Amino acid sequence: MSAIGPMLSKREVERWVLETIVEFTPVYLVELQRRTQPPGTLEPWLGKSRGGRTPRFVSGQLPGLHVYSEGLADAPTRVAGGWDASWAVIVNVFLSDTQDATGLCDDYTAMVRSILTEHESLMGRADGLRWADEDVRELDLPGDTIAGSAIAVIVDTHDAAGTDTGPDEPPANPYAALPQPADIVDLTVEVEAVASTDG
Repeated sequence: MSAIGPMLSKREVERWVLETIVEFTPVYLVELQRRTQPPGTLEPWLGKSRGGRTPRFVSGQLPGLHVYSEGLADAPTRVAGGWDASWAVIVNVFLSDTQDATGLCDDYTAMVRSILTEHESLMGRADGLRWADEDVRELDLPGDTIAGSAIAVIVDTHDAAGTDTGPDEPPANPYAALPQPADIVDLTVEVEAVASTDG
């Protein structure tokens, strides 16, 4: 029986994108401050969520970052041993500022875009990433000056699904049929002395 192959989902791709942005934000935020704001005036993400069109944080948790995927960007491609696929992902940025929420949101959006285009493998997990579209605008919300943006990207992945893997027949006991990791009980290294032929 072969081991079960890849089970890549849009939720997993969302996680890759969110984790990449969060991991690289500190160093990019310092650079953004150097270019646009006095040191220490820009805040890291206070709200973070993924999945579904609606962010799971409130206006007090801004700057906010939300990632969701609508699924495949186009038809998957059959390759040797499986399928490659491209995923449509939207990254939302939300900012609140009493003076210029839209301008500040535009700055954060540019930062996020740079993180993704400069780390298009999403820390070694994707085949590539393509910047597809972008929009920044002020949101019409009562009592708050909030701006939001949407960055559309396409994440290319290899081995989204397999064809040459999986059990040949449904096992009677699925738990017993799972391949178990090998245990290394002992490791012995023998070193043999070799007489030198020099002088």
